[in-house]
Amino acid sequence: MAEQCWDLGKLAEAYDRFIDRFQPVVKILRERDAIELSQAFMVRTLLIHAYRRVILDDPVLPAAILPNQWPGHAAYELSRDLYRLVRGAADRYLTETLREEGADLAPAAPAPFERFK
Repeated sequence: MAEQCWDLGKLAEAYDRFIDRFQPVVKILRERDAIELSQAFMVRTLLIHAYRRVILDDPVLPAAILPNQWPGHAAYELSRDLYRLVRGAADRYLTETLREEGADLAPAAPAPFERFK
C-alpha cells in the first residue's frame, strides 16, 4: 500500500544518489588528520542542503512497511557521521570569519548540536 501512496522507488534513488555523492567524502576525511576550516564549512553546508532536499520528500514511514534495505537509514547514518566529522572545524571557520567582521557572537543554541545525536 505504501508503494501506491508514495513513489518510494524515486525516493530510494534520491537517497542512493546522496550516498554515492557523500560516501567518498567520509572516506577521505577519515583518512586525513585534519581538514581546512573553510573546506569543513563548505562540506557541512553542502551536506545539509543535499540531505534536506531528499528528506523533504520522505514521508518518514515506519520501518515495518518500508522496502528491505531502505537507503534512507544509511543516508541518515552517513549524514550523521559526516556532520560529526566536520562540525568542529566548520564552527571554528564561521566563528573566526564573523570575528574578523567585528560581529558580536552570542553563545550557540543547543538545537543545532542535537541535529545528529
